Amino acid sequence: MREWVVELRRFYVGLDMTLSQLEETLGVDVTTLSRILNGKRLPEVEFLSRLSEAVRGVTGAPVTPEVAQMLRRLYFNACQVHDPHRYEVYQLKELLKAAEERISEAELTVMELRAQLRAEQDLRAQLESGLNQLASRAVGRDGGLEREIERATQERDRVDREYLQKVRSLAAMMHDVAALEEDREAAAERLRQAEVRLEEELERRWLEASDEGAGGARRWPFRRPARLGGHPAVSVASAAEADMQQLHAAFANLSYRTNALVAQQLATLIEMGKPVPEGGLSGPDSRADVYRLESLATRIRRSSENVLLLAGEDQGRLWPKPAPLDEVLRAAAAEVEQQDRVDIGAVPDVRVTGRVVNGLIRLVAELLCNATAFSVPTTRVTVAGRRMADAGVRLEIHDEGIGLSADALVAINGRLADPPPPSQSAGHRRLGLAVVGRLAAVHEIRVRLEPNAMGGTSALVVLDHRAFAKDTARALGPGGS
Repeated sequence: MREWVVELRRFYVGLDMTLSQLEETLGVDVTTLSRILNGKRLPEVEFLSRLSEAVRGVTGAPVTPEVAQMLRRLYFNACQVHDPHRYEVYQLKELLKAAEERISEAELTVMELRAQLRAEQDLRAQLESGLNQLASRAVGRDGGLEREIERATQERDRVDREYLQKVRSLAAMMHDVAALEEDREAAAERLRQAEVRLEEELERRWLEASDEGAGGARRWPFRRPARLGGHPAVSVASAAEADMQQLHAAFANLSYRTNALVAQQLATLIEMGKPVPEGGLSGPDSRADVYRLESLATRIRRSSENVLLLAGEDQGRLWPKPAPLDEVLRAAAAEVEQQDRVDIGAVPDVRVTGRVVNGLIRLVAELLCNATAFSVPTTRVTVAGRRMADAGVRLEIHDEGIGLSADALVAINGRLADPPPPSQSAGHRRLGLAVVGRLAAVHEIRVRLEPNAMGGTSALVVLDHRAFAKDTARALGPGGS
């Protein structure tokens, strides 16, 4: 504490300000500032940033990284000894921030690998088409094209090898993302527990100081910590700030998704505008490009709807009439980027009520997005359904992905069964599953994730008879298999 205070006083002298001027600059009242400069109280860690800004305001230059690091080290050394509960919270926040950054970097790498895989697939298709053209030209000739065919075959095989290597890299990176996500969840839980311990400690100090103050010994310089729900907790202002941070993270994440989709849409439009090269192996398929644009627009719309849902403002698109369940599932698959990997199996011949159609499409689409995103591109994702004994329907979505740990499944299923308020669910990194939980709650649908025999994850979606048109609900009847 002495080392920290000595260095802090050097700053105070160097700034050449009165306590009143420093109070205004740092946003700390004079009494508290005096206690900080005398080593009787440690400020919040944000004090360091405000001090750096004060130096910049006076000198016109920022604190050098070396000095800032030294000051930070002294502060945390003092905090570790004199306020260990607060020190634990700060360290865990740093750990959580680092985990978030590692996950963002890993997710960016996954996106880049997926883009490379798509490019490899397109190149492979072009090479295969060119090889077929060469083969057809070689029919009936004396073998003059054999060497050209051999070169084309070697190039195709090289692309195949690179594609398989990238598939392996993508699978490994997806495992890394899953492991990092579990680390982040563990750090977040440890931080939550540490914050509770800190608030309990602050409450204990306040009570002790209140007792001493009543006897005239001294007065506690801080106001009593606010209580939420009858238990020691962060102040109302801190809780509101935490909610805003979670919402900010959620909207930033969703905006990032939307921007990525718009970028793909622009790239497709640019590609459509290019002329077909003379003598090229193949040109752009206009119909395929238009279909891709339509798919991108659909996904952008769903991303915008998810923003409204997590903001608590979702109205949803109402379907004018009931729709067959198999058509609802095909519509959901059409909203998935890797829809060509989704197989729709047998489902009961029932019609979903208009009020549920849009929500079910979005819910299944999010589950399919997760299934395709967290499984190797060479595997399939299957969807099937069967009747339930209570006149409902159970849908099953199976992937051969990287799977989830038992702890992660318990945590996710807890949030799916009892979704937190929009502000809290929005702060979670698995935003797709946060959306699923909110949609399931709105439409009274039960969703659960389970491990499957293929090493991946199965999503079970249970709809009761209220989700179906009256005629088909009666047709299901009780006693189904």
